[in-house]
Amino acid sequence: MSLIMSVSGIRGVVGETMTPQVAANVGFAHPLKMFSLIWKGLRTTGDFAPEIDLSQARPPEEHHERIVGEEMAKLRGKKAA
Repeated sequence: MSLIMSVSGIRGVVGETMTPQVAANVGFAHPLKMFSLIWKGLRTTGDFAPEIDLSQARPPEEHHERIVGEEMAKLRGKKAA
């Protein structure tokens, strides 16, 4: 996931795209938003997204074994050549 910057804030993978330096740069670029975050704190309460109804969903298709088998056959063919 790449770093996403929008009017509502920034999102990224901690330690990869979201580093302390990125957070500091955004904080200095938008001091009022940073002060608001410091003053109010992070929102850790509230409703989660509703559960998705899966009762009408089709059954999952298992492709893993087929794909792995095909790739292993390709690798074996390269070794024999």
